[in-house]
Amino acid sequence: MDASNDHSRARRTTGVASPLSTPSRVAVFLYVACALAAVAMVSMTLFGDYRYTFHSDGALKTILARQAWSEGHVIPREWVYANGDLFFIGPQIFSELLYPATGLTYLNNALADWLAYISLVLATLVATRAVLGHWRGAWLSATLVASGLCAASFEFTVAQGAYSMWAALSLLLSAAAAVAARSLGRADRQSWKWLAVAATMGLLGAMCNPARGVISIVVPVAGGWIVFSLLRGEGNIGDRLRGTLHPIMVAMLGGAALGLVVNRYAIMPHIHNFNAAARLGLSTPADMWKHLIMLPYAWFDYLRVGVEWPMLSPWRRLVQACLWILAVAMAASPVAIVLRAWRYAPGVVAFAWATIAMYGVTIAALVFAPSLFLGTGELRYLTFAMMNSLVTVVAIVLPSSAPGSRRRTLATVTALFAVALSAQWSIERDMNATGLGGSYRERLALAALLEREHIGAFASTYWYSHVITVLSGGSVEGYPVSIAPRFGPFAHHMPRYFHQGTSGSRQAIVLDASEATPEVLERIESTVGKPINRYSEAGFVVLAYDTDILTTVIKGLPGFDSPVDADSLNVGIWPASVTPCGGCEVRVRVANHGTVSLTSDGSLPLMIGAFAEDASGHRLPAEGRGYFQAVVPPGSTAGVDVHIPAELPPGTARVKICLLQETVAWRCEQTHAESPPSEPIH
Repeated sequence: MDASNDHSRARRTTGVASPLSTPSRVAVFLYVACALAAVAMVSMTLFGDYRYTFHSDGALKTILARQAWSEGHVIPREWVYANGDLFFIGPQIFSELLYPATGLTYLNNALADWLAYISLVLATLVATRAVLGHWRGAWLSATLVASGLCAASFEFTVAQGAYSMWAALSLLLSAAAAVAARSLGRADRQSWKWLAVAATMGLLGAMCNPARGVISIVVPVAGGWIVFSLLRGEGNIGDRLRGTLHPIMVAMLGGAALGLVVNRYAIMPHIHNFNAAARLGLSTPADMWKHLIMLPYAWFDYLRVGVEWPMLSPWRRLVQACLWILAVAMAASPVAIVLRAWRYAPGVVAFAWATIAMYGVTIAALVFAPSLFLGTGELRYLTFAMMNSLVTVVAIVLPSSAPGSRRRTLATVTALFAVALSAQWSIERDMNATGLGGSYRERLALAALLEREHIGAFASTYWYSHVITVLSGGSVEGYPVSIAPRFGPFAHHMPRYFHQGTSGSRQAIVLDASEATPEVLERIESTVGKPINRYSEAGFVVLAYDTDILTTVIKGLPGFDSPVDADSLNVGIWPASVTPCGGCEVRVRVANHGTVSLTSDGSLPLMIGAFAEDASGHRLPAEGRGYFQAVVPPGSTAGVDVHIPAELPPGTARVKICLLQETVAWRCEQTHAESPPSEPIH
């Protein structure tokens, strides 16, 4: 057996690399230089040109940091969170630490995102070193992750920072499984360290967001570990079953279980949360097939550097072509490793199984869940698996401590490609680029108008709200509202407090030109009255008021922030069901015979819902909603326009209509059909 095979055998047995040869030292130096170059160029974009496409999803963290200091709570309570995501695994925690020095500014936002991004790069280094056992692979993986990978991944893991530290948690827990695979039947100092890492990461993930931390990360890592343990070629079946209970994996599951308890009983009772609309059942077989065949196209469409191929310059086409080659390698590499498991160290194989399980859980959700896989953007839910698969790519490119010259060349090309990828993010980001919330020039012009007219607070649709607060440094405070089908508080990412900005005491409603329809203007005026002034600037319509209109809209409206007792609900409706009419609106008469008011305000609003049924009375996956335009006290009646879904599943015989409390329960048992009203329903 030759020397190189001896090295490979040592790595498969111990997971420890041999002393670095001179070529390996040169390779490490090159990969370190490439990683630092990628970090530098991504950082320049983040602190510079990204402000041109910065939007309200990214601005949240700075506003929440201000509120955390105001309340004295790390997790602010006067806020409506979305889908149970409490943000403290992410740039939010850095934004809070920085706030006393930076205040309500874009600098605070960018610094927090940058620190979360650096945390991901460092976690990649640590995780890959633990998996592969050598620094060359660790620095090459870090370079790929530091590049931003693709335009969508750059947004979510770097610029907005929503998934950066979650991806770091995923990498560390998957690496913990790799360490467990190396320490079967024995304990060493490193395995004890990783036991603590696994317990801590499992605890934090479940505390912050059980759906994301447990379902998207902990369960796949545990599932991958079980498959690895059962398929490993050592020991009898009893030994393999006992191997599934490795202390590191038990620590991860124990930490996650404790995190679930803390989240459920110590955190959630004290905050406001709005979950996505309740969905019934699974997708239809036809939709499942449609989702399945969408995946290959969506995979390559998601992994793009930006604009469509015909609009790319020649050198960006080269970068895009290389990225699509990497996309193939990312999808194939974990599968290739488990199919040739004898060629790789046990830790690499365990890591690959965890990666496959992450892909499997998320792809299953995209295929089987109704209304989840709406387009390419939903592949962001694969972010954790994508980051993991960059490590499996490196495991194939650099499989041993002494690779051949061809592998070194391929690794070098990969590192240089990552640098080229990171260098092009700022291209096409300019002050006039349109995106979520208009162009940067338009937003600055809007802020200047509001400051000039001494308007310190305004309400607008979501994408024009929080971003203006941050870009104006708090001189103008924006609050998100819904303008259709009713005018009222936004469902989530919504403050429960009111701050007047420093530019003045006046308030306003801000609409973009496309939103300022006669119907919307009439709806607003019927709620808050006629404006004292009306301004137009940079494509925006500003309705100015000298009175306090926002406290009532933002904070003072009655609503439900907890489940309503079913015994207090008794609703009569007509009609209680309609014949299928995809995309239509049905006017429903609602009579409140219960003991509580009916309102669509709050974080858990009451609504009139509609869902499809087949001839046997079984529910089908198609739902619609109708909002109460005003509070309906006990003993009162109201008309509600209920939207019927445009696409009704095959076999739909009728559409049933009844009361529901969003994200809590359908209240069909508390709903009954009434006789037709004596007067027409308008």
